[in-house]
Amino acid sequence: MNQAVAVKAVILRGSMALILRRHAADEFHADVWDLPGGRVAWGENPLDALRREVHEETGLTVRHAAPILVWDTQLASQTHLVGVTFLVECDEAPARVSAEHADFRWVEMDAGQRDHPDPLPAWLDAVLDAVSKIQS
Repeated sequence: MNQAVAVKAVILRGSMALILRRHAADEFHADVWDLPGGRVAWGENPLDALRREVHEETGLTVRHAAPILVWDTQLASQTHLVGVTFLVECDEAPARVSAEHADFRWVEMDAGQRDHPDPLPAWLDAVLDAVSKIQS
């Protein structure tokens, strides 16, 4: 039995949020839309991990981050993963997709306005919708 910590970022630009698509060959949630983020290294501060992961995966620099959601899940590898999702403001540079992901998109936060060609995972829809309601 292991335990790990992860961080995720809801990066906003106006009413839009940035999502990333995992590669089809990814061993964890293959070909699924996700938020930028990843695991916190041993001894690493979660905010530092968030800044590192956001920059690695999107090329963006975090200016401000506030925790909005704590979650957990059991992985098949017998790992209990505890996560913190942050509401994040980044610089205005254009986002890019890293080699870790296949694609990225800016999507509407409000589910009623969201026009996306693929269904998003239920958890991602719920997070975006909750943040949309907080913002209004």
